[in-house]
Amino acid sequence: MIAVEPKSATNPVDGVITVRYKTCMRMAILLMAIAASAPRTAADDLADVKVANEVVVRAHNELDADLYFTVLHPEYVGFGKSSLAATDLARMTTNEAHTRLERAFASYESFQMTPIESNFRIVDGTAVVWGMQRVASKKVGEPPVVGMVRLLRIFVKTEGKWLMLAGHTSLKPVLAP
Repeated sequence: MIAVEPKSATNPVDGVITVRYKTCMRMAILLMAIAASAPRTAADDLADVKVANEVVVRAHNELDADLYFTVLHPEYVGFGKSSLAATDLARMTTNEAHTRLERAFASYESFQMTPIESNFRIVDGTAVVWGMQRVASKKVGEPPVVGMVRLLRIFVKTEGKWLMLAGHTSLKPVLAP
């Protein structure tokens, strides 16, 4: 409970906060400052990588090139499930890459990526994400397609932010009985 002195002739303000309260407030501010400057832990990095991976999924689901570029490393290299050649951002301007992705996203009427299994590992500033995802999509003028896709994504910590450096998806193989 906060101790407050009553209003008096010598104290025209509606009460004065006591020294104890001021000390508690100073301690709370000091502790918050220490916590904010504390070194990041492996758990913090893992949480940040998971968020970056969720942004990749959300950008696909929303067909949002701008959002996707917020987590792409400038040197990104990747293969999609039907890519004939790699996408290599280092070999194109940012505008070219953005236009290419916008064109690719515009070719879909709908796209829904649902992670089924996601695994995460961080080693020396590099994060590996792998697993399975269900993809249901419909390209303009084509029938809907649903399938299971394997994924591999590599994130690197760049200037304090986890960015996707490489990505690969491929259709899950169907094994004969």
